[in-house]
Amino acid sequence: MIPLLLIEILFRVQNSQTYPSIVFVRSLLFVGFLTSILYLINTYLNTILARILTVLLFFFNSIYAFFQTGIHYYYGHFFSMRFLFEGTPDVGSYTVDFLKYLKFETYAFILIGLIAIAVYLYIKPEKATDTNPKYLLVSIMSPLLLYLAYIAMLFIGDAPNAFESSIKLYIKPYYTENAMNQLGMSSFISTDIIYSLTSDGSLEVKIPQEEIVDEPIEESEEEKPSTLDGRIQDDLEWIQARDAEQNDTIRSIDNYFLGKSYTERNDKTGVYKDKNFIYVLVEAFDMIAIHETLTPTLYKMQQEGTYFDHFYSPQFNCATAESELMSLSSLYPVIDTCTMSAYYDRTSPQTIFNLFKNKGYNTSSYHNWNDQFYPRSIIHPELGSDHYRDVKTLIPRLISGWQSDLTMMEGIVKELNAEEGKFMSYIITSSTHLPYDVSSSLGNRYVNKVLEVYPDAPLEIRTYLSKAVELDLAMQYLLENLSSMDNTVVAMYADHRPLKMKGAYLDKYSDINRLAMYELDRTPMIVYNPQQVPEKVSKVSSTIDMAPTFANLFDLEYDTRLFMGNDIFSNEENFVIFQSGSWYSQKGYFSTADARFYPFDEADSISSDEINRVNQIVKNKMSVSSLIYTHQYFNKRLFIQDKYKQLAP
Repeated sequence: MIPLLLIEILFRVQNSQTYPSIVFVRSLLFVGFLTSILYLINTYLNTILARILTVLLFFFNSIYAFFQTGIHYYYGHFFSMRFLFEGTPDVGSYTVDFLKYLKFETYAFILIGLIAIAVYLYIKPEKATDTNPKYLLVSIMSPLLLYLAYIAMLFIGDAPNAFESSIKLYIKPYYTENAMNQLGMSSFISTDIIYSLTSDGSLEVKIPQEEIVDEPIEESEEEKPSTLDGRIQDDLEWIQARDAEQNDTIRSIDNYFLGKSYTERNDKTGVYKDKNFIYVLVEAFDMIAIHETLTPTLYKMQQEGTYFDHFYSPQFNCATAESELMSLSSLYPVIDTCTMSAYYDRTSPQTIFNLFKNKGYNTSSYHNWNDQFYPRSIIHPELGSDHYRDVKTLIPRLISGWQSDLTMMEGIVKELNAEEGKFMSYIITSSTHLPYDVSSSLGNRYVNKVLEVYPDAPLEIRTYLSKAVELDLAMQYLLENLSSMDNTVVAMYADHRPLKMKGAYLDKYSDINRLAMYELDRTPMIVYNPQQVPEKVSKVSSTIDMAPTFANLFDLEYDTRLFMGNDIFSNEENFVIFQSGSWYSQKGYFSTADARFYPFDEADSISSDEINRVNQIVKNKMSVSSLIYTHQYFNKRLFIQDKYKQLAP
């Protein structure tokens, strides 16, 4: 029991998990259950088989704790076995880098496992010689009673504002971070394996009865506010399909969408109508990359454009791909699945590509890498891009490692200058990609320039900022050489923060405290047009809000209810939602780890009922998004598909 419990405790310490007494008791009971099973096996089973099973358990637990902790250090999340089953990207190329990044103390799990195995094999437990039925009954009842005691403890001890109850997480450990924290590692292993192998992806969606729409809303032109012009949809076919639907999950999604309110038009509606749009996902775009001397073009765009200074790039499973898909469709990913690879053909048909196409725009997308990690050459056309270009079809690979954004931009500008009519282009950069702790072509290219500004900067900062200079030159080339720049809007946002970068470094070189809560995930978002008036927007927002925001700014035709995010300029209450279910509002931050709300102003907090209300909103958004993918919702609502994909090739 001692090695298993030691691994359990060490796991929580190394991963900085909270360890309230109730969770310690749960861990103790579950480890006791496992130990009593091992005792039963070693006492009554064949000696060789018993030893194999015992050694495997010690070995698996130690290896599992080792990799979970390593991935948590490296990537910021725990993983579920589900990640191995659906859409797993090419992670093998990062194996060496992953092992190099591990902290020394992580290997303690391996050491504990090896010592436990060695001691066990040395002791050589003897089989039972006492055939007394009472002794056998006690041996069988012990694990059963310990397991029942563990289950009983899952029903008590949860905080009043717990995002999800422990017993629900044990049955459906969908929220991996929360399940690991509330159940304990050893318990999570077993329930996660069972859930991964048997689940059909069903999740609970709670919709108040008063929000369920029974019949289409009919309003006369006099009754309908002008702010809803063009927003109200004819739902007759949708309601008929809902009423005829036999599948409860599909019906719950219908009710969720039909019960949502429409987002009204506002004073930002159509301010960019009929302009061209260049939508740039910047690899690891961080606020430290914007500097008046080092990156003057980025600085100019921030100062002269619209800058969203409370924008976040929440990191989901496959960080870049999930941010990409969220920014295009405004649906949340399926947790612990690389959603863009696994379910790209099941996402909402109301993608930004399709919305612009239905307004007569030519759509395109570009990336200066290949399909190594995600098959974008297949995915982007499916999402509505008329053509997709990468290193194979447009951008020459001139250097080793991650490619030059400037070289890519030269090719893109040449194509866009030849466009006839309006265009919408999606660009994925790569110059600022990790690693930052080793020598690289772009990481070394401008390092002397960086040292002139930050002579004492550590290697990671020097490398990152050198790469950021290349990004800046790419944006300079775009602004100076695109012939239609005056009639073009450029938006830049991050897929995620610079991964593997020490938080202390980002904090030191930022103007805000980056070490509080999820502030490491606070990233720049810039919208720029040479003709606009500078503006700063401080409403909390994130990647999920981008599609509805741009749909409104360009006055596209869309159903506001199909987006999980909100138009940032609307009056809708907004939340930044993270993979664990934690969230930001305008008033503060809710942490699922300890079920507490941390107000920005102690004098302006929110009630417990309000916390629970928002928790349910968050769960509904994430659950419905997941169900859309796992249950192929839009493939079963072809009238929605037809509406938004009618001009797709």
